Amino acid sequence: MIDPPRPIGDMYALVYEGIEAIGRGDEMALNKLAELTSNVPDWIRLHLEMEHTFPSPSGVMRCRLAQWYAARGVEPDQKSPLSWKVRRAAGILQEPYFLAVLASGGAKVELPNKKYQCGPYMQAHPDAVMDDEFLVEIKSETGVGYKRLLETPGGVYVTEKSHYVQAQLYLFATGREYCLYLTNPPDPSLLQSDMRRYKKYGQNYELPAVYLEWIARDESTIEMALERAEMITNDKKKDTPPPKEFSGEEFAHTGKRAWPCGWCLNLTSCQRDSVPLRIGENNVDTEIVFS
Repeated sequence: MIDPPRPIGDMYALVYEGIEAIGRGDEMALNKLAELTSNVPDWIRLHLEMEHTFPSPSGVMRCRLAQWYAARGVEPDQKSPLSWKVRRAAGILQEPYFLAVLASGGAKVELPNKKYQCGPYMQAHPDAVMDDEFLVEIKSETGVGYKRLLETPGGVYVTEKSHYVQAQLYLFATGREYCLYLTNPPDPSLLQSDMRRYKKYGQNYELPAVYLEWIARDESTIEMALERAEMITNDKKKDTPPPKEFSGEEFAHTGKRAWPCGWCLNLTSCQRDSVPLRIGENNVDTEIVFS
């Protein structure tokens, strides 16, 4: 494996300097932000279009049955909460800000306002390419998810497998070797305040403003994801629903809402229509598990 394009410490320094530059109204930083935002309308349109394709790099790891319902236009059992819609849109709109942060020191950051063919069944729309060297993928994490990323060995691969797979498919589609993964929580002050209540962190704990990680190209994951995209494409051609890949239970034995079924908008239909996925069925790579 080739080394990352730059030390991760250098990338943290670049991001922190960019945040400070935009915060104090630095002319170069604001010019970069203005330059990037001029391309944002087309970029947002492509982002939103990709969210409604099945399969897609960002959703290929979702439950087969959930994707079948969406691809077939099955009416959800309940509406998506407004808070979900606001957070999804806000997550997209924050991305130009962080790209301007990366570009504020003079780096070349491009919004690739085009789709890349990603195998025979998908198209990819990466967030950005930086200095013609590597991809940039920007995410907005929940407080719980952000805390897990900071504290769990193994990084994105362990805590956000769908993000890891998405990055791999983007690397495949663009022929690149590395992707810079950047994420932050939507309300860092709230998360920091909550963590300071625990002795483990203390009253003076400072939550990192962002989390950065280099994701290296992983051929085995790319192969798995391309095979899964073919399976999902075949699923949506059939009138019979595919098997569900999770328990189908809304709540775990602890009483807490179960992930991901407890948040599925088609849970009632799933419980009525589906059968569980049998062990070994479709030969999905056992190293790729759903978080």
